[in-house]
Amino acid sequence: MFQIISVVIGFLLLGLDQWSKQWAITHLDGVGTVPVLPGLFDFDFLPNGNDGAAWGMLSGKQTLLIAATAVMLLAIIVYLAVKHKTIANMAFFSLILVVSGGIGNLIDRMAQGYVVDFIRFAFWDRFPTFNVADIAITVGVALLLIYILFIEGKKEKKRGTA
Repeated sequence: MFQIISVVIGFLLLGLDQWSKQWAITHLDGVGTVPVLPGLFDFDFLPNGNDGAAWGMLSGKQTLLIAATAVMLLAIIVYLAVKHKTIANMAFFSLILVVSGGIGNLIDRMAQGYVVDFIRFAFWDRFPTFNVADIAITVGVALLLIYILFIEGKKEKKRGTA
């Protein structure tokens, strides 16, 4: 049941990501910075989007980014399909977050040639503008690292001493 709920959450996040990006395109283009929580974060639509990866890496390499993203997503989906009965809930959920965010940004790259970014930390100018898909990916990777380092790692240590 947990896995079904996780997949539903993944689809809801994908829907929220696509809706929020369309909203940003429609309501924020040409508006400039809109403070949401003053001093914390703003909406700041990038009219030409992000044609690279995090921090603009691989800018202008859309074909490479589309191919790499598609291969990575397919690998994770196949892994989840094969391991769904034995994978830990936290690991499953974290990978669902990564997949939903990855699909959201892949849709942008394929449809528009760039990723729509519009959320910005007001207190950290050097941090890139991001979107809901980026949040899902970041939280998913963080949860997976926590699982690997602190939960699975403890299981392995117990197996080694037993």
